[in-house]
Amino acid sequence: MDSDPISTRHVFAFFSLSREIRDEIYRYLWDDTFICFCYPGLTVGATYDHISLSPRLSQVSERDSSGLPCWLLSTKQMFKEGLTEFYLGAEFFPIPMDGVKGHFFSQILSLDRARRINFSKVSPARLSLGVRNTFNREKRFCEIRLDEKAIFRRAIQYLPRSPHVLQEINMTVSWRQYRRVLEPLADDIRSQLTFLEKLPRTLARIVFVLQTSSHPERGRRRFLDAIKDELRRIARPMVRGPGELCTETEGQMKDGGVEWRCEVTSLMYRRAAAYTVL
Repeated sequence: MDSDPISTRHVFAFFSLSREIRDEIYRYLWDDTFICFCYPGLTVGATYDHISLSPRLSQVSERDSSGLPCWLLSTKQMFKEGLTEFYLGAEFFPIPMDGVKGHFFSQILSLDRARRINFSKVSPARLSLGVRNTFNREKRFCEIRLDEKAIFRRAIQYLPRSPHVLQEINMTVSWRQYRRVLEPLADDIRSQLTFLEKLPRTLARIVFVLQTSSHPERGRRRFLDAIKDELRRIARPMVRGPGELCTETEGQMKDGGVEWRCEVTSLMYRRAAAYTVL
């Protein structure tokens, strides 16, 4: 009789399974996972598969982000294979708040291998407009600003060094305050969104969404059109190659607002998406 309480006959040879089956098991184990990790001055979250975070930041801080699961640390091979599958199916996003703290620094998880990044996973980024004088003070210009600019600039700083790894970027911006001072008092419209031009230019898909509280009045429509032109100008060069397609849609939101969507995709991305549907 074997004195060892855990007989080798009862040990399942996990790595004797084919890699395809092991990957299916990893997908099941990763399902409904939320992990946070840190960069200097930036907290990054990662969710696997279908998790939809609440737009309320206070609820995000209450979610369980206990770090890496125990099964991942069982063996070196499981760590390597499991982490590879996580990067394939996970969506990474910066967290613009101090309420969520990462459990470890970026030596284990990092944006270097991220395939999908959503800059507005937690909540839409807020746009604001301000009227300023030119240097000669004879003319005025309206400036498009991004309230969370510092957070996004830090996130872009840590984006993958190998751009071909990163395939998808999503960003939702919200412009919901109209002030009379912004009626045609400005001679031209300028933008502070040019830092987004530092995004990788080898993407397969990029989506910019603009949310507004309602249809703007005629006098303010040119400001809205200027924001759309700026997002469109930034998005198109990010996807390069033959067959690049830009589609724009506009629809009504549940709260009565209007959502404009600009999506640029590569031919290979659309083929892969069609194959997945089939």
